[in-house]
Amino acid sequence: MNQQTFASYLKRYPPTNKELNYEAINSNKDTFKWNRALYDYRIRSPVDLSRLFLETHMAHFTTFDDSCDSSALLGIIINIDRFPAVVQSDAAKIRSDIRNPWAHCDFTEWTTTKYADSLQLMGQLITNLRLSNRMENRILGELNRWATNGQNFLSGTRLDVEIVDEIRQQTHILSEYALRVCRETDNQFAIVQKELTELESKYKEHDVKLKNIETELQKQDEDPIPKHIQEQIKIRVEDWEKNDKMFVTTRASDYVMECLQNKSCVTLTAPSGVGKSFISRHTALVLQKEGYKIIPVYAPTDIRDYYKPGKQTVFIVDDICGNFTANQQQIDNWKQMLPVIATIIADKCCKIIGSCRLQVYKDDKFKILSPFKACECNLISDKICLTSEEKNIIAKTYIGTSVENIDELSQKCEFFPLLCSLYHGLENGDVKEFFNNPFNVYKNELENLSMRDDEGNYKICSLALLVLFNNQLKEKWFQGKVSDEQRNIIEDICDACDINRSTSKAKLKKELETLDGTFICKQNGIYRALHDKLFDFLAHYFGHKMIECLIDHGDSGLVHERFICQKSTDDKNSNTDFIIEIPEDYFQSYSKRLIKDWSAGKVDAVFSNNNMKMSSFRQQLIQYLQQLDQIDQVRLASTKDIVRPKEHDGPGTTPLTETCCNGYTDIVQWLLHNGVDVDLCSNDGCSPLSRASSEGHIDIVKLLLKKNPNVDLCDNNGGSPLYWASFEGHTDIVKLLLEKNPNVDLCDNNGWSPLYLAILKGHTDIVKLLLEKNPNVNLRDNNGLSPLSWASYKGHIDIVKLLLEKDPNVDLFEKDGCSPLYKASQEGHTDIVKLLLEKNPNVNVDLCTKDGWSPLSWASYEGHTDIVKLLLGNNPNVDLCDKDG
Repeated sequence: MNQQTFASYLKRYPPTNKELNYEAINSNKDTFKWNRALYDYRIRSPVDLSRLFLETHMAHFTTFDDSCDSSALLGIIINIDRFPAVVQSDAAKIRSDIRNPWAHCDFTEWTTTKYADSLQLMGQLITNLRLSNRMENRILGELNRWATNGQNFLSGTRLDVEIVDEIRQQTHILSEYALRVCRETDNQFAIVQKELTELESKYKEHDVKLKNIETELQKQDEDPIPKHIQEQIKIRVEDWEKNDKMFVTTRASDYVMECLQNKSCVTLTAPSGVGKSFISRHTALVLQKEGYKIIPVYAPTDIRDYYKPGKQTVFIVDDICGNFTANQQQIDNWKQMLPVIATIIADKCCKIIGSCRLQVYKDDKFKILSPFKACECNLISDKICLTSEEKNIIAKTYIGTSVENIDELSQKCEFFPLLCSLYHGLENGDVKEFFNNPFNVYKNELENLSMRDDEGNYKICSLALLVLFNNQLKEKWFQGKVSDEQRNIIEDICDACDINRSTSKAKLKKELETLDGTFICKQNGIYRALHDKLFDFLAHYFGHKMIECLIDHGDSGLVHERFICQKSTDDKNSNTDFIIEIPEDYFQSYSKRLIKDWSAGKVDAVFSNNNMKMSSFRQQLIQYLQQLDQIDQVRLASTKDIVRPKEHDGPGTTPLTETCCNGYTDIVQWLLHNGVDVDLCSNDGCSPLSRASSEGHIDIVKLLLKKNPNVDLCDNNGGSPLYWASFEGHTDIVKLLLEKNPNVDLCDNNGWSPLYLAILKGHTDIVKLLLEKNPNVNLRDNNGLSPLSWASYKGHIDIVKLLLEKDPNVDLFEKDGCSPLYKASQEGHTDIVKLLLEKNPNVNVDLCTKDGWSPLSWASYEGHTDIVKLLLGNNPNVDLCDKDG
């Protein structure tokens, strides 16, 4: 305790919780009064230690001698737990019943009895102190003399000086004992000090841990990506860096970088195998060196959840909306994120690099994803396709030599980079033959395997399994006992390959792994083809070799995405490479499989089926459905997709929402005829009416409105049918919905109303229709942005005029303080500034942002001279300064 400071002094004596009095030592009270921060807390002696337990006025002694009166000594005994309880009790009673009454003596109250009782109590204290026999007898003898000769005290006479001196001598004995007790107490305090030091050390450790936790929480606040996802991203990016060592810079990769200088979102398009993913990943790695954080996007919600405003980020999205054909469910998922993507694109710190197969990109359904259509880099276009020189460099990198007549060879296939990569993995083979007919080489290899012996057919059978599982064959499938479902698959596939139908799973796994590096690879416990293009070939090959087996047992995605019942010039997917055409004889089998998946709750897979786009197929399907029992038809009509768990961000769609989205009026009619609930929503809360309104299918909207749906039913993001129709600009549908008197002020989770979205997209006719329903024109979004602010910012002068007719509050400002006048001045919209000033002469021209910028300061900074003149005409404060002065 001799090193205590204000920051870490012992405030209470731990055994008794007695508050320690530091006023009483080191002249603290006299020197510093009540300023405890300046006190000297060091304990230099046992006397100092004992004074901590006393009131200030009792602690003026400097040693245990005559200056230490009985009151102080009794206080020490009472407050220090080292004395026996009986001694402390005696001391307390002596102080309250003897010492204090004697100090303030009224001799009339000191009767003979009280005097005798007091001496008896003092004798009891001496006995309980357990002094030496000699000392105890001497003191008790003195007390007896007082009892015998002390009656004169009661008559008002003064105490004899000798008796007082004797009392002092006896008190000195007590002080010596107190000194001994203090020494023992000092030892106890040393122990306490040691414990306090240990506690301080532990406190510092916990303080460091707490600071680390605070730092981690701060990082989490700064980085919204969970730690385990960050680890996954790190591993994936490291793999990209490893592969990037083989990257060859081309004019296409340079063009992508050039586009990203001016654009925030770029989409790389090309057929499979041209190098979309390779270029997008290489570009991301280049941006990483410039300070960007790479975030691969696995699901559309990632782009929302992992976006951090103002932080340099590059999002990488592979195979947007399908890796073979356009996947409606994925398109719907991305559509839900469009408002968020618009915000991200507006953030100059963020980039989005997407890759998309050309046939998916050209699909009409993809048009709704306008951000990904804004800047296309078509890798096979004349402008950026591979040059002869680039092809030779790639060939040398992967094959080890240049290739003669490389242009002639590469013209026969668009996926030249993939061929180089695939050939790089082959042990041998003729280069020209491989490049002339790459898949003939693989086909011949498969045919040779099947003709060789049973071992070859086992390999063929294992590859067929890979196809059945749509390029996602999990290693776990080969573990454990054979289930009935597995037995049926193995027996049918072995029959198709003409091998023993009792072949074990272990045998098939063994043969599959012999193909690692030539046909397949295994990553994270999943077997896949070496490349998507190679899987396209394998699916096509086995689709013809064992079509019935694939229809019966193939993964739903495989069956509904890669099979087509008949070629159609109207269907763009019918000309997709490696599409599998179903012979007419198998239509019943295919329809049966379709109904089986539908009944099992695989609704999305069924209605995303490529064949559904053909009216003739839908009519055949409806005829098939009408042959079912009525009860089965009703049950199918109301079956909800149960493949995705409810908590998943995916739609969890229904037949009605799906067909309303795709515009399949004929199936919608069949569903409504079978009593389907028109308000049954998908898991994202989207209703059939919202889907039809969003996609602009007016005939379906009319059909649904006849069934009196809830026109205010919102999805999980807060979007209503009117909200989506207004956003997409479907004026006629907005009119139909407004006839049903919806709530025009319903907002989404961002605080955006239908009016807000119509303004955002510049749909003036829809704004006019909505204003006729008297919406709240001062309704602000979560950032405080009003409809007038947004229209002023976007420069929609006709919309500003319409809004001003509704007398809005022109001084409403958003969270950062930006008003409509500020927005218009900032963006240089002179006509809108003029309108705002004319319509409301009392507009606050000096309304500043949180940073202190006024409309005049921004207009001056941007050089908008005409706007400066208009503002000066309204007598602004020209001396207003921003926060930096």
